[in-house]
Amino acid sequence: MNGRAPEESALQRDMRPLEIVRHAMLALVVADGRDLTARQITVLLTCYLEEKQLAVSDLAAHLKVSKPAITRAVDRLEELRLLMRADMPQDRRIVLVARTEMGAAFVSKLRLLMEGIDLDAAGAARASAPARHRAARRQEEPVKT
Repeated sequence: MNGRAPEESALQRDMRPLEIVRHAMLALVVADGRDLTARQITVLLTCYLEEKQLAVSDLAAHLKVSKPAITRAVDRLEELRLLMRADMPQDRRIVLVARTEMGAAFVSKLRLLMEGIDLDAAGAARASAPARHRAARRQEEPVKT
């Protein structure tokens, strides 16, 4: 060996996006407490990243899953007030999936978590991110008197 630190392998570089997702999901679960499935997160992000409101049928086609699967995901997201259903004024048979303030805050928190992950200090991020997010969550809780 030449005494230098080994360069990052292609495989390690290819894993960096997955590390970001993993750290963000861990921090989100620790900080937020909601345990969303991959499908629910995908539906939520699709609704917030698309320019126009989508119907349940549009989401099913876009995500290549059945309408009942989208309906179940939207049911859960609606329970959590991250999305809501709205009738299309021109055709009430079509159900649109609408954004909510709580959903916007959740997506914003996820974006901030992902932006704040420092993979160069991955060990430190793994150790400190959950603690930081637990502390932030405690600050959001109402003070008991």
